[in-house]
Amino acid sequence: MNAYQDQFIKPEIKVSNNVFKIILPNTNAQAELREELQYHTHIQPEDEETQIMQMIDQEKEFKENKFRKD
Repeated sequence: MNAYQDQFIKPEIKVSNNVFKIILPNTNAQAELREELQYHTHIQPEDEETQIMQMIDQEKEFKENKFRKD
C-alpha cells in the first residue's frame, strides 16, 4: 500500500463472504492526470485574460499604424 502513497487514487480492497477483490489503480494514467492538473493549476484565468487583452491591443496598434497616413 505504501507504493501508492503519492497517488491520487488509492487501491481498494473489497471483501464478501467467500471472495476478496483487490483493485489496483493504473499509475500510468494517474501520472498523465497529475501532469495535466499541474499545467492547468499554474495558468490563472487572469493571466489568460491579460494575454488576450494584450494581443487585442497589439492588433489595434498594428491596424492603426498600417492605415495611418503621415
